[in-house]
Amino acid sequence: MSANIITNEFINPFEFPHPLALTRERYLQAFDQRADKLVTGAVVFEPSTNPNSQTKHILIIKRARHEDYFPNCFEIPGGKVDEGEYIGAALSRELFEETGLVLTKVLAQLPGMAYTTTKTVEQGGKQIVIVKKSVQLNFAVEVAPGDIKLDENEHFEWMWAGLEELRGVEMSELMRECLVRILKGAWQ
Repeated sequence: MSANIITNEFINPFEFPHPLALTRERYLQAFDQRADKLVTGAVVFEPSTNPNSQTKHILIIKRARHEDYFPNCFEIPGGKVDEGEYIGAALSRELFEETGLVLTKVLAQLPGMAYTTTKTVEQGGKQIVIVKKSVQLNFAVEVAPGDIKLDENEHFEWMWAGLEELRGVEMSELMRECLVRILKGAWQ
């Protein structure tokens, strides 16, 4: 798998077209025609009991053991933008499906990721290699108060992670690098 960080700048709310207001097809046509798959990621910051605290923690969830890609690895909530779906709708839908949390506000666009996955499948007695380029758009979000309820078919564990916790959990190096940048405020 090859991968790199996309250093998106903070979203200017007056800039058009705003990525959240675009469908999957319009975004790929306008910004990255080489991508096969568009993915969203929701960065949920832990509600702080101390508003003066400089320590930030974000919600990460652990992928199911049976997943083809990155089984047993932590990631942020998110997933594929379906054909014809608006990016903002996919962000909200995926966050709810994976955690039970309801998105109330998108705060900012954060650094994203571009990566390539390779999968070998058998078709008609032949081994076929499928290579897909994916672009993941990450957004800082606020959520309504509520309990985290994982869909155990997709994820089976969650935690609030700061910089220290990110060093010790199983996760792709690309995801770790992206989340470290976010926690260090590189996107601001």
